[in-house]
Amino acid sequence: MKSILVLVFLALLAGSVSAEVVMSGHPDWSPVMYREGDNIVGIGPNLATMIMDDIGLNSTCKYAGSWQDVQELGKKGSVDLIVAAYATEDRKESFFYSEPYFEDPIGLFSIKSFAYKNHYDLAGHKIAVTRGDSYGKDMDEFLSVFSKDGLLTVNEYATIEDALISLQSGESDLLLYSSYSGQKTISSDRFKNVKEVAVVGSQPFHMLMSKKSKYVEVLPLINNFIELYKNNGELDKIINSTEKHAGF
Repeated sequence: MKSILVLVFLALLAGSVSAEVVMSGHPDWSPVMYREGDNIVGIGPNLATMIMDDIGLNSTCKYAGSWQDVQELGKKGSVDLIVAAYATEDRKESFFYSEPYFEDPIGLFSIKSFAYKNHYDLAGHKIAVTRGDSYGKDMDEFLSVFSKDGLLTVNEYATIEDALISLQSGESDLLLYSSYSGQKTISSDRFKNVKEVAVVGSQPFHMLMSKKSKYVEVLPLINNFIELYKNNGELDKIINSTEKHAGF
């Protein structure tokens, strides 16, 4: 019954020349999603665009500001689909989640050597994070509780560049960020004294459909195509070609 309703829904949308799924994502989380001119490109956008094409919907994946801006636009329904995000309780209030499609390692970066075994090793340190980002439920809760208790300091920055500069200045001791994107950023001469000292975990990426989007009924089809692409090798092709384009 649900599949029939989805088909009816798509038929109604097909009659609207203005029907277009507005997509966006994090501007600096390569290779999954990142800004390239006025667009957001990467594994997430490429996968989402292919799915929309196969469903028969027009779509666009545009740069829409900072990661916080993108999430706020999604909450309002101005952005229909965020192409990649971790699952958090806060986000679940405003978005429906797709099936996971990519496992994202989370890196710990520093100028000095640092022995990391578990979250508690971060106690007593100044931790740089980028505003609006999640590092998984366990890490997010750990940082929140320990910072409130005065057992560590969390320094928030608008961009990864600002966070890395805080390491160089001594304002922060350690940085949490995407392992892939962080490694690419520190490969530049500007941050060559920064190194990844540990991978502290990983989180699955999902697509987020705004609960205020008129395309909510399409989510089951999105999940079907994610599973199809996993099984037929198309997802691996997208990942490999996108990583190559992004310089990985």
